[in-house]
Amino acid sequence: MMMASIRKYKNKNSKKYMYEYRIKYVDPVTGKVREKSKRGFASKKEAELAAAEVEKKLFIGDVDVVKSSDITVKDWIEQYLELYGSQLRETTLKTRKTRLYNHIIPELGNYKLQKLTRMQYQKFINKKLDAMKESTVKSLHGTFMTIVNKAVEHGIIDRNKFQGISISKGNEEEKIKFLTKEEVEKLLMVAKTFEFDEYMAVFILLRTGLRKGELLALTWDDIDFDNKLMTINKNRNHLGI
Repeated sequence: MMMASIRKYKNKNSKKYMYEYRIKYVDPVTGKVREKSKRGFASKKEAELAAAEVEKKLFIGDVDVVKSSDITVKDWIEQYLELYGSQLRETTLKTRKTRLYNHIIPELGNYKLQKLTRMQYQKFINKKLDAMKESTVKSLHGTFMTIVNKAVEHGIIDRNKFQGISISKGNEEEKIKFLTKEEVEKLLMVAKTFEFDEYMAVFILLRTGLRKGELLALTWDDIDFDNKLMTINKNRNHLGI
């Protein structure tokens, strides 16, 4: 269902009366009711003809109309999550939502997706590099690229203009901060206040350097109490396999 309305308004610069059309339609991407508008027409008839042409394209499902819409970064992110969120692993979806709602949406959400420039996005990345690890910013960028690429697939934008963005802190190396001996002892003291198996997990990780998946894959067969040896020969993933 579509419904066009024509509005007359006064141009602030020329002081002349102009016309604008507004069309409510069902978004072919999400199925939600949305609105498309355009102003600057010299006559009511001109606005009506332009609106009729848009309605015709919307009626036959032409996504090129959506491409020129005023969809914001926030709008498309929410549509992306609605369309593809159920296809992602629970942990992946949680990670992406955290990145999007803590970083992308607060700073870029109000930009029109089609009008967000490469320069504006580079400034956003540079700001994040000042406050976050380079690897974290690259992961953040990767999440945004996935969403932008989907916008291209749906015909909302022509291309992904943010590919090849520079993400580097130059020659500065990210230093790994190890716990001191005193900090290790404090961590173990706190761990002892939890369940015994949780304490043992922390203790083994600290004393052996095992990875989390290797720890979770341990069985009693891997422990040689007589010779005080532990055999590491398997790994368990996030699904428990």
